[in-house]
Amino acid sequence: MNNTPSLPQIMVAPNGARRNKSHHEAIPISHTELVETAIACQKAGADGIHLHIRDNNAEHLLDADAYSELLELVSTAVPDMYLQVTSEAAGKYSPAEQIEMMNALQPANVSVALRELVPNNDGWSAASKFYRWAAG
Repeated sequence: MNNTPSLPQIMVAPNGARRNKSHHEAIPISHTELVETAIACQKAGADGIHLHIRDNNAEHLLDADAYSELLELVSTAVPDMYLQVTSEAAGKYSPAEQIEMMNALQPANVSVALRELVPNNDGWSAASKFYRWAAG
């Protein structure tokens, strides 16, 4: 029996790693805003959401504890929604830091950019090890 959830038909990515309220006032930054956005998007027909979290300065953040908290809030609010976190570096995190966050969080669904995990030929070994781990 395959326990892998089916992929969403409509997935939203409401905030990204780089934009903030100065770009558009409706961009959800806080956990509360992301939960409200997930609810609204589900009501509008989306069945998946790609999540980015921010620090206290509204800057891109890769943090397992903060992601865990957000995932709990969103999954409680929209239990049938497919939740996906990002491992995006956004010019701020190294491949090792990205992998460390994913290993700590162990999310059910995550987007991973190969070009970020392997920015040069030296990264293939770590990326291969990560992808084998992620495949289970």
